Amino acid sequence: MPPKERWSSRHFGLDKIFKSDRISKESKLEIDWYYRIDSWQGLKDYLASEESGEIKRPGKVMFKNSRYNKIGEQE
Repeated sequence: MPPKERWSSRHFGLDKIFKSDRISKESKLEIDWYYRIDSWQGLKDYLASEESGEIKRPGKVMFKNSRYNKIGEQE
């Protein structure tokens, strides 16, 4: 693909990506704080912040242990 056509999706709106109607201003939520954790420094900044204590560990349901039976065997 020519360079101008590469990564063209970065200009798409959410309505085109999710094939839904336009997102109205009323459906947006303002957040009190935000940390970019896409880098090591960003993660360190978040972990060192006071806000990191606000997020609790998910419950056991999220970390449920799943196992699969081997083919031809029952538990």
